[in-house]
Amino acid sequence: MWAVIYAYIFVFALVVSLLCVPFARKLALKLGVVAKAHPDKAATGPTPLLGGAAIYISFAATILIHLALLLALGESSFLQRIVPPKVLHQIQEVIPGVIKQSGQLLSILLGGLLIAVLGIIDDKRELRPVWKLVGQIVCSLVVILSGIRITVFIPGFLPSCLLTVLWIVALTNAFNFLDNMDGLSAGVAAISGAIFLAVAAEAPAQFFVSALLLCLVGAVLGFLIYNFPPARIFMGDAGSTFIGYMLGVLTAMLTFYKAGGGLFRVLAPLVILALPLYDFTSVVLIRLSERRSPFKPDKRHFSHRLVALGLTPRQAVLTIYLVTFSLGVSATLLRAVRGVRAVTVFVQVLVVIAVIWILEHAGSKRNAGG
Repeated sequence: MWAVIYAYIFVFALVVSLLCVPFARKLALKLGVVAKAHPDKAATGPTPLLGGAAIYISFAATILIHLALLLALGESSFLQRIVPPKVLHQIQEVIPGVIKQSGQLLSILLGGLLIAVLGIIDDKRELRPVWKLVGQIVCSLVVILSGIRITVFIPGFLPSCLLTVLWIVALTNAFNFLDNMDGLSAGVAAISGAIFLAVAAEAPAQFFVSALLLCLVGAVLGFLIYNFPPARIFMGDAGSTFIGYMLGVLTAMLTFYKAGGGLFRVLAPLVILALPLYDFTSVVLIRLSERRSPFKPDKRHFSHRLVALGLTPRQAVLTIYLVTFSLGVSATLLRAVRGVRAVTVFVQVLVVIAVIWILEHAGSKRNAGG
């Protein structure tokens, strides 16, 4: 029965997103919030930039509508009569928990709104990197103050808060950097979110996080249909930072460690998100080594180097999808293995990263030669 409930939440978010994105596209064209033609994008003309706003609205609307329905279901005898008994029983089990976590839910929506608005302003006026970073830290503190933080094996409140801020800000920027080709950031976010959902859904106690992940994946996939190359709309900084921010928040909420299950389980998020984190870290280090701003765009990303090797942008995006999925599947194995087998999983991950490095190095040489 949980599968039916989860499927309903996902489909609802997907449908809302499919309806919101075309409206956002028309509004962006009307207001002039557009991106000019860019050599790294498949679009050939000015493209609307309010896709991120559509993703946030779809995500928030799905949550708020169903939060209202849950509260009404606890009080309305009419609603209780029209809901199938088995489904009603399952829902009534989680209502107290959802109400208890409503404060955190509102903080997540507020933090997400702030990060999306910051992105829209940046799309329109190009904020200085320092102000974007300050804004991202503030948004991270919004959810931390509600009690959301990484706690496992982290002694002390302050170190836990610092690690949580670092994690959320790193993912926020990693997915922002990854948004360098049509469909890339959204697709990787959807795949990563689905993998995290597989981890969360194994325990009914994590229904709250599972539901939020379903809302996020549904909203992102609804947008991706319009963003897959050639894109008809871009998510802009509002979308890329929002999905990175949300993945940071939701993974901080997820319970990966299980007594007797091995310590390697807690490293699953790093494995699932290894590719965007690797791409972000490598690009920043390269730019700093060349004494350039780490926030100044260039063609040093993994996707660009795949294109330099002869792949089309669409093929490069699909290749990165497959790598992300492969790493995600490896991470799910950490739930069931320990010791030598867990180490084997990490060796496999390192081999994949090594292959990425080799391809990047070859792509860099091809660019230099061209």
